[in-house]
Amino acid sequence: MSTASNTFYINLPLRTVLLVLVPVALLVFLLFAFLLRPLIMPALEISITSFAGLGAFAVYLVLVGTVSVRESGVVLYRINKLRWRDVTQVRSSTVLGLRYLMVSRTRGFAWWIPLYLKDVEGFYAALRSTAPAGNALQVFAASRMDDSPRA
Repeated sequence: MSTASNTFYINLPLRTVLLVLVPVALLVFLLFAFLLRPLIMPALEISITSFAGLGAFAVYLVLVGTVSVRESGVVLYRINKLRWRDVTQVRSSTVLGLRYLMVSRTRGFAWWIPLYLKDVEGFYAALRSTAPAGNALQVFAASRMDDSPRA
């Protein structure tokens, strides 16, 4: 196993941000515009505020959004810690065009680890070399690395 701590940063392409934020902002605006027809101006303000809030969240994800692979497990967003022994099952999923690893745990809710990282291949390599043999994350990363085309 590796002794290094590997940190991978989230990479939200502008296209993805626009594909997610613009429809959500329009939906919020239309929802408030039709529900609160006599109060269009407050609805517009709420829609603009919602759009700004979603934009701020996207900026937060880019600045603080990290996934770290350590000897003890995975650290998500610099706060949440997942120990290797807590991982029971791993599968890939896509939400709004963004790829995630859905990690089932022995206790608590499943984790959604973002795969829209600046170096996803490095992330797989770190999981493969750091996670204990037979761990679901290690097995998943190894299968992804074996499936990837070699240059």
